[in-house]
Amino acid sequence: MSMKRLSLVASCMAALMAAQPASAGYQENLIQSDSKWDVMLGVTAATVAEYPGAEDQEFIGLPAIVVDYEFRENNHLYINTLQDSGSDFMKGAGYEFNGERIIWGIKAGWRKGREQGDSEKLIDLGDVDSTFTAGFYGGLHFGPLRLLAEYDAGLDNNNDGVLTTFSARYNMVSVDKPMSGFIGVKTVYGDDAYQDAYFGVDTPRVGRPAYEADAGFVKYGVFGGIDYLLADHHYFRLDGNYMSLSTDVTNSSVVEENYDFGAFVSYGYKF
Repeated sequence: MSMKRLSLVASCMAALMAAQPASAGYQENLIQSDSKWDVMLGVTAATVAEYPGAEDQEFIGLPAIVVDYEFRENNHLYINTLQDSGSDFMKGAGYEFNGERIIWGIKAGWRKGREQGDSEKLIDLGDVDSTFTAGFYGGLHFGPLRLLAEYDAGLDNNNDGVLTTFSARYNMVSVDKPMSGFIGVKTVYGDDAYQDAYFGVDTPRVGRPAYEADAGFVKYGVFGGIDYLLADHHYFRLDGNYMSLSTDVTNSSVVEENYDFGAFVSYGYKF
């Protein structure tokens, strides 16, 4: 992990240390309010690994969209493209029940694929298509602490593996109120189909021995972020994650690094 990445993580942690625990009841971010409707439109700039285990980072732009409709008390329909604990890019769209203690829901999301041109180690292995995902989640929250398990299955024929994510997230709010933050830990488990698609090697070459990837843990690590709401309308978010790849993954000859790192900067206008 480079000094720049360490500095970013340290800065986020220092800001969160100055915050106070959030009040009872889990709140995703400062966009949420007491209104039936919460709407925000904006953009996210991100740096992420080109593919799981890649040495190179790539810069991408993503929409920053949050639409949340509470059609009945504690029952929400949502579209949320901000990063969440269970996915590398966005929470997705779906239905959520968010009670005083229990949270559960169903969702659709998106999983990034890879191209064989992304690295010399991927030549002749074919592309893994990006795909929409479908899944569900459930967990408990105890005031500022949320424990969650998530299940996401790819819908594309060559990217139909399943990821199961377990996370713990602690939500914070600043004494000044316009700022909030969160820190958390998570671990991700991939089934046979996911591991084989991203890390299996069935056409060995010089310097790239064959590797049979079986179901196992993909990665584990930390994530965190800071939200800031200016003048009730201008929403800013800085968040990131650092994930160590498991030995089930790093034993593959297509893996160049033993970690994944992502950083996201978002701006949106809250209506």
